[in-house]
Amino acid sequence: MHKRQCLGAMKRTANGFYRLTADSVSMLPAFRIQSLRRPAGMAALIAAATILAGGCGEETPRPATNAAQQQRMDARAREDTFRYAASLLNSPDTLNVDPTIKERQSITQSAVRLIYGNTPAAVIEQLNRWLMTQKPAADWKPDPLVAGLPEAVRDLKSVENLGDMRFATIDGAALREAVWLRSISNLACSDAISALDRAQRLFDWTVRNIQLDPAPSEEEPEAALPCLAWHLLLLGHGQAEDRAWLFMLLARQQGMDVVLLKPAARKPVTLVGLLDASEQDGAQLYLFDMRLGLPIPGPGGKGVATLAQAAKDDSLLRQLDLDAEHAYPLVSSDVSQLTAEIEGSPLYLQQRAAVVEAKLSGDQKLELSTDPSALAKRLKTLPQIEQAELWPLPLERLLSLADRKSPQVLRLAAQLEPFLTFYPHPKKKEIENAPLLWRGRTQHLVGNFTGPTGANHYYQAVRLPDVEIEGVAAAHGMQLNQITDPEIKKKMTQESQKALQNLRTSKQDASYWLGLIAFERGNPTTAEDYFLKRTLEPSPDGPWTPGAWYNLGRTYETLGQADQAIEAYRNDESPQRHGSLLKARRLESEAAKAEPQKAAANS
Repeated sequence: MHKRQCLGAMKRTANGFYRLTADSVSMLPAFRIQSLRRPAGMAALIAAATILAGGCGEETPRPATNAAQQQRMDARAREDTFRYAASLLNSPDTLNVDPTIKERQSITQSAVRLIYGNTPAAVIEQLNRWLMTQKPAADWKPDPLVAGLPEAVRDLKSVENLGDMRFATIDGAALREAVWLRSISNLACSDAISALDRAQRLFDWTVRNIQLDPAPSEEEPEAALPCLAWHLLLLGHGQAEDRAWLFMLLARQQGMDVVLLKPAARKPVTLVGLLDASEQDGAQLYLFDMRLGLPIPGPGGKGVATLAQAAKDDSLLRQLDLDAEHAYPLVSSDVSQLTAEIEGSPLYLQQRAAVVEAKLSGDQKLELSTDPSALAKRLKTLPQIEQAELWPLPLERLLSLADRKSPQVLRLAAQLEPFLTFYPHPKKKEIENAPLLWRGRTQHLVGNFTGPTGANHYYQAVRLPDVEIEGVAAAHGMQLNQITDPEIKKKMTQESQKALQNLRTSKQDASYWLGLIAFERGNPTTAEDYFLKRTLEPSPDGPWTPGAWYNLGRTYETLGQADQAIEAYRNDESPQRHGSLLKARRLESEAAKAEPQKAAANS
């Protein structure tokens, strides 16, 4: 075969690399690496392929490659590498790789491993290959606000390595988290125009989708789960500060700044503000309460109050009083002197992430950096903001995960175990064992709801009939009866009980999340069925009871059934009860105002 025929038999792959089409010859991965590092670039890759092919006749002299040609080929190789890395980063099927259970590991050990990421190495490897070709900024320095963080978190490796131009393995989970956040925020804000409208929609998504957990007691402050933001998205519940964290990150993906606002005196509130610099009267902070699940209402109960309005007019805050015994904890003087806490997860402070962000565009665009000092400067122009600093909570969570055997980590692992429950599932002409709840939840988060690979399909698959779960329990019992060694039997019994509980938990999770999807897709009747008949009736005191009552109230409002919505809100016994009762009161007030109009129309 002539050499020209050999090269004609080569095909260019999707990621820009070349391979031979002959079955007997394949390109080695080493040549891909060499094509990025050696000066000859793509020419070296083609030459290597020719040598491997063999039998192609005598070597034909090639014209010398000049410096300009080499530079163009190297630039093309760099572009090919980045395009491939970006395609991996933006592919849900690549990033959301199924969690696995390693041989000889218990489900608890595997759940502990899952806490720390479980993303494919290819994403980080390809990004790092591209970053090797980029020159770091000579004058780059960590944001000055980093120096003001507590010493314990400044010593974290993820803080010390902010200037590195190579991603660490743990960064894969943070990048996946950013992809989830972008998908959620884009779906929630699909037709919103103003910054305030987008913020209201993201706030609403957060309140509906993140069920509010009780705050840990002062006696047991470590009772709270040490969740990172992607854990919170996966689990669907958290504390008020967790809601604030997700709201901040969702807003960031839409190019908006949301900050936590802390009064000088400690108060049982979690207040956040959207900074909107587009206002004619200057920058304003619009106020939202993550614990109530409500924005602070503006004058006359209309719109969203600004910080300046609330600091000047206490009657705005008094709209949130239920009665004399259940008053809203803040008064105007409390919001006249505040500290603004700026979200500063390590990913958004890294030099490498900022370099990648600048390269992404179009549908692949991700917000991967922030400028805390510039934001702090803008915030300090508001008379009510005394100081602005980085919020240490994201780094404190990383610090609490440092000990993989701590009680906090084990409690979080127990929450993640249902995502490691494997079910038999058809795959083409075979049956595979797959973690279907994980697949359903990750597809839910990226907005893929329907079809054979959508969230609905996987959620339905884990909703086993109770008789099947009892059948599994009976089979486990028969197997355990055949074990004679008492220690082995004890261990296997514990594993069996855990597996059965995970089946039941997965069914509860899937039923509730199917209701959320139905509401999201504008199917309130279906949502009512899942919240009422599939969640509340089978488990009146189940894990999703608070969220189901709240979302059932929202569903009835959508259906125009005010009486049922009021009853649902009054059944909310969660830490959000104050906010739910305010919603019920609003509906009662609207019904009372509408009554004379109805009477006049009927007369």
